[in-house]
Amino acid sequence: MYTPTEQRHIPKAPSYRRLSAARQGYGRRWQEARKHFLRNNPLCVVCKREGVTTLATHVDHIKPHRGDMKLFWNRNNWQPLCASCHSNKTNREDGGFGNITAVAKAIFNKKYKAFGNIYLGDNNTGGGIQNLKR
Repeated sequence: MYTPTEQRHIPKAPSYRRLSAARQGYGRRWQEARKHFLRNNPLCVVCKREGVTTLATHVDHIKPHRGDMKLFWNRNNWQPLCASCHSNKTNREDGGFGNITAVAKAIFNKKYKAFGNIYLGDNNTGGGIQNLKR
């Protein structure tokens, strides 16, 4: 079993996020497309399903594009969300609030595969590295 200090050293996922917003695709063309989409889809779809009327302020990619520009510009992959719903969705998917991302899990599992029985937890438990065998 690793000590708590060693447990904190989980590799970070490589990310295209180090690029500027414009280089990620969120430049002038995106701003115009976003404005047009929100004009035609003004309500948050998540709140609407809950019976609440909330103005959408974000255009969310239903399936995270992770730098795939074809998926980024696929309008069938867009949905209008309010700021709160967008933050919640992004945090669940991208590892916010201390959650480890799927990419980081894959890297970690590949790197430490030889140790066996790696458990990183999920969004509900928070997890931690447990049951590592040498």
